[in-house]
Amino acid sequence: MSRDSAILSSSIEATYFDGRSARRRPVTVSLQGESLYLEERDVGQPPVTWLLADLRRIPAPGDTGAILGHEVHRDARLIFAQADWVHALRQAN
Repeated sequence: MSRDSAILSSSIEATYFDGRSARRRPVTVSLQGESLYLEERDVGQPPVTWLLADLRRIPAPGDTGAILGHEVHRDARLIFAQADWVHALRQAN
């Protein structure tokens, strides 16, 4: 298993902004097939699925990790404290 595959086989914590409110939503992100699966830590919230084809990288200010956006939900953001997982995702696809 390559280093990138090993990184992507585990889930990662991130912060999700849905683009409709300013509320920070702590999520666990995992790669499932051709999608990112975002599971909010708040009980009762349905998971969010983003197709890999709809992802876009947004420049992160300074050394803040990595930010992903979504082509359909233009104001939504997924913020990672560490960029390794996003880097591995880009290398794998």
